[in-house]
Amino acid sequence: MDRLLRFSGFPEPFTVADKSFYRRWQRDMVDTLTRDDIRDLTRILAVEHVATILQLLPERIGSPLSLNALREDVETSYTAVKNAVRAMELTYAIFALPPYSRKIARAVKKERKVYFYDWGRCLDPAKLFENYVAVELKSMIDLWHDAGLAEFDLMYVRTKDGKESDFLVTKNREPWALFEAKLQDGPIPRHHAVQASALGDIPFIQIVREDGIRKNEGKDCYRLSASQFFA
Repeated sequence: MDRLLRFSGFPEPFTVADKSFYRRWQRDMVDTLTRDDIRDLTRILAVEHVATILQLLPERIGSPLSLNALREDVETSYTAVKNAVRAMELTYAIFALPPYSRKIARAVKKERKVYFYDWGRCLDPAKLFENYVAVELKSMIDLWHDAGLAEFDLMYVRTKDGKESDFLVTKNREPWALFEAKLQDGPIPRHHAVQASALGDIPFIQIVREDGIRKNEGKDCYRLSASQFFA
């Protein structure tokens, strides 16, 4: 787990497990992404916007992404920012999660949250861990989906008063399980149970970085270490 969080799940940096190598690998990836992949696959000419947005995104991990705020930071058009973010999705630099609104009162229905496939780009430990959990959950449900087990999707839940659960897995378009990512173990905040109940009495799992955690907290509410849950 320590190596995964420090060096990502990509084979080369994970195997070498050296910070200097990892930083060079990340720079090379950005160069390849902006010089070759995006220009060839999407025909976007202003690739400098992509590199700039890649530098700005880590601090926005875990929050709904405002394209207008990005537009102001990059000082370009809304369309240019929208195209650049879409290009990063098409080239597998990032992926985006939509908000879930049905059955949740006062739900936010606009902005998506974005995450890096290379979670090591996040410098903040909490954002890095949330990004890691997002990738693990996405990989897990993609495998189930591709195996034909059901139609799975990954979303998030956030109400207008700021009450949020990091991840919602839907199965055949119905809420199936709710998740929160935390660095340290602790009691589950009440709003998660409220949202799980509103979504159809689905399970809630608080996934924590701390090792050795395996606890049941009420009906279908669990606190589990990431090392156990994703083992």
